[in-house]
Amino acid sequence: MLGAGGCGAVYEVACLTRKNFTAALKVEANNIEDGGVLKLEAEVLAKLKNRDNVIRLIDAGKRQKYRYVVLF
Repeated sequence: MLGAGGCGAVYEVACLTRKNFTAALKVEANNIEDGGVLKLEAEVLAKLKNRDNVIRLIDAGKRQKYRYVVLF
């Protein structure tokens, strides 16, 4: 775990198919009041795709118990 806060946690994750490729996985529980911030963060990062000095959104989604974004 790289860090945690009131809304969720951030983990360093490794890619299973690309050697020496790591990314950040941000997760938050689905039961957060007002829906949390990850959905909005993913939408903003998708709009800023291919901009200089902006972290790259690799994947985002929702599971039964949590939302997640994968960033590089």
